[in-house]
Amino acid sequence: MSPKYYIFDADGVLIDSLSTACRMFNLIADEYFPCLPKVVNQEDMALAYPGLFRTSFKRFGLDEQDVIKFFDLHTEQMSKHVDELIPFELVLRAISESVAGRCAIVTSSCSETVRAVLSKSTFYNDDMFTDILGREYRQTKTAKISNLLKNVGIDASEAIYFGDMVSDILYCRGVPIRIAAVGYGYQPMDYLSAFDPDHILPSQQSLASFLKGF
Repeated sequence: MSPKYYIFDADGVLIDSLSTACRMFNLIADEYFPCLPKVVNQEDMALAYPGLFRTSFKRFGLDEQDVIKFFDLHTEQMSKHVDELIPFELVLRAISESVAGRCAIVTSSCSETVRAVLSKSTFYNDDMFTDILGREYRQTKTAKISNLLKNVGIDASEAIYFGDMVSDILYCRGVPIRIAAVGYGYQPMDYLSAFDPDHILPSQQSLASFLKGF
């Protein structure tokens, strides 16, 4: 059954931000949490985030408040470096041509930052996404996706989420909602495949073709 509603992660799916995210991760770790590993690429991100965000750092000795502090600082730093972040134009074009007005963004990033980056694209406009739900909601992606679908009157079986990390797959199973994992984002495709997402989209082109197919 073709989806009626499409939900996208931002970083790694709509926005090219991996290198900046890694640099900010290391900057924060060096100053506040030296127990965290250094990250420079997809493979390192798979090591740092093997599961849900709120639990991935526990094995490095961080408690719940430490995790909140880390992600608050990371969100702040990413917002300060918005000039370094660029939208994935091929994906934005496919959304604008195929599913605009029938899609939303659910992200762990600040929604203001997401809008600022997407606004760099000639394919973006304010009516493209019905909602952009970011970190300011202080909810898990499972809760944000569930509440979003309730508000737009769409059953989870009629929707699909596009993510780039194992945490996205796990959060989607909590809804539950179909999950398409992309391989050009924060974690490697072979790693994501091991968690059995509903769809595997290795490239921006494959995501664009997927959207156009519906």
